Amino acid sequence: MTVSAIQKRRRLKRWLIFVFLLLAFSLVLFEFYVRPTIAAIAAVQGKRLCNEVINEAVDESLSELKLTYDDLAETTRNENGAVLEITSNMTNINKLKTLVGLKIGEKLGEIKSKRIDVPLGTVMGIDLFYMRGPNIPLHISMSGNADTDFKSEFESGGINQTVHRLSLTITADITVLIPPASENTAVTTNVMIAETIIAGEVPNYTLYGSQYLTE
Repeated sequence: MTVSAIQKRRRLKRWLIFVFLLLAFSLVLFEFYVRPTIAAIAAVQGKRLCNEVINEAVDESLSELKLTYDDLAETTRNENGAVLEITSNMTNINKLKTLVGLKIGEKLGEIKSKRIDVPLGTVMGIDLFYMRGPNIPLHISMSGNADTDFKSEFESGGINQTVHRLSLTITADITVLIPPASENTAVTTNVMIAETIIAGEVPNYTLYGSQYLTE
């Protein structure tokens, strides 16, 4: 083997070692900086999109079912018109809860490869470069389901007045995918669905067949 051939082989070995070390460094950088950062971005973006989906689902469900306060809470009055008792209409409430849950699941499933642009410095996960550099397109996909819980609240609305608010507490368990990372997270939000102002004393309130006097 000539001297020239030996030198070429040595240069080739050094080049291969350099490429190997570069790849190893890139993998370490990816695992320790990039992947956790992308997972964190997935969680933040997923929660933002999920909140949008929840509000859209509630608005569409109320519009589709054409439900108002009087459809969700039935009032009993005395001869003077004062409210004595409020009873929740569980038939309409359950219809609303079911429809909201279905719509949330459908809307989450429709989020397939939605593009978001994130600065390169942010993707790298290095504080020094945060929010700097050209935008890198990432594509987000989501799936999940939601549980809904009905909530009734009374609040002082001024002199001899009480505000009665009806709301849904919605908890969505979602999976957010931004290749090559994925994140499972939960989003809980409270959405008001109806309210009214009651003059006089706070009435009795009946929910799920049990009666109690609110404070």
